[in-house]
Amino acid sequence: MNISDFARAGRISVRMLRHYDHIGLLTPAHVDARTGHRTYEVEQLPRLHRLLALKTLGFSLAQVGEMLDAGVDLQRLRTMLAARRDELNRQVRADRHRLARVEARLTLLQEEPPMNTTITVTRAAAMRLAAVTDEHPGPDRRSAGAFIEPLFTRASDLADEAGIDRIKPVGYYPHRAGGVHLATGFEIGPDQAAAGTAVLAGLGVVEVPPATVATLLHVGEMSEIAATYADLGRWAGERDVLGPCTWREVYLEADGTDQSDWVVQVQLELAQEVVAPGAG
Repeated sequence: MNISDFARAGRISVRMLRHYDHIGLLTPAHVDARTGHRTYEVEQLPRLHRLLALKTLGFSLAQVGEMLDAGVDLQRLRTMLAARRDELNRQVRADRHRLARVEARLTLLQEEPPMNTTITVTRAAAMRLAAVTDEHPGPDRRSAGAFIEPLFTRASDLADEAGIDRIKPVGYYPHRAGGVHLATGFEIGPDQAAAGTAVLAGLGVVEVPPATVATLLHVGEMSEIAATYADLGRWAGERDVLGPCTWREVYLEADGTDQSDWVVQVQLELAQEVVAPGAG
């Protein structure tokens, strides 16, 4: 194989192959004395793949050369790469959580006056949740407070076992005949693969339909969220715009056990004819 074909087979640049030749990591099988053209054998591809794998793991080129010359074990290399993949996945999830927190704070800074003193009316988009569910005989979410935290704990444990990102926690509480349906979990993408993963992990897939909602921000301890619910319910009752008594909680900031700085959007579904956004 000429150098271009060999580089293409190894998915690296010709420049890097020349560099590896220069430092003695991977020398061509033949170099034309007259033209200087490099030629490689197909049997050299495994060494190239091992070289690139070790470099990906963070070893220096000097260390890579020593390991290649000593005959790195293929199974050990696979194990090392799998461990590195898992480490990078954990880093990606951590970065996505940090990004979600930054976006939550941006949402708060963009609101004027602060959302925790203003009720807004918006159109909430549909969501798909990987969630655990339960039924509560009470009239609505406000009477089910003691049931919510254990459900979220269970959903978190199952999501962690399955490697599902816990970036956007959501509670969905539609009123049904005889009580209220409780669904707590995490928003997942629209693709069926993510939904299938959630089901296999022991989590159900809950479809949250789009709706017109009145939203009020709750900041602080969840034990004090009843006041936020009361304010929203009173606001909707005074305007005669209450819908099917379905509540939602979208957790913008809910990291750790200290709830003093938690930020939760409490949403109440309204009658469909209410469409004016920004009604305070």
